[in-house]
Parts: sequence; structure tokens; C-alpha cells
Amino acid sequence: MRHSKYKSSEKDGEAISRKGAVVDREEFEKMKDEYYQIRGWDVATGLQTRAKLEELGLPDVARELHQRGFIA
Repeated sequence: MRHSKYKSSEKDGEAISRKGAVVDREEFEKMKDEYYQIRGWDVATGLQTRAKLEELGLPDVARELHQRGFIA
């Protein structure tokens, strides 16, 4: 089980609001990088990779985005 500073309520694991909470920039960037990596996106740009688009059955979209310079 992953430790979190933000506890969940008893009801269906619903997150408790932490309105006004501040997240450390370094911690945020690390979480964002992990989020992108888990989804198969480019960590540097936050964009989907050609490989991920092809994996999703979107080779035409991947090709078009590549031609336009939006993905490597």
C-alpha cells in the first residue's frame, strides 16, 4: 500500500478535500513524471508518444502528429 499525506475517508476511498494545501514543487514534478511514464507519454513534454498512439490502434494519428512535428 502506498503511503500518502492525504488520507481517504471511510466511504469508498473518497479523497478528503485539502483545499488550500500546498504541494512541494519537486514532489509535484516527480508525481507528474510518474503519471506520464505510467501512461506511456513523453515525460519531457507530457505528450503521448508515437509508440503509445500505435499501441492504442491510432497509427494514422501518430503519423499525422509526427509529420506536423508534435511527436518524435
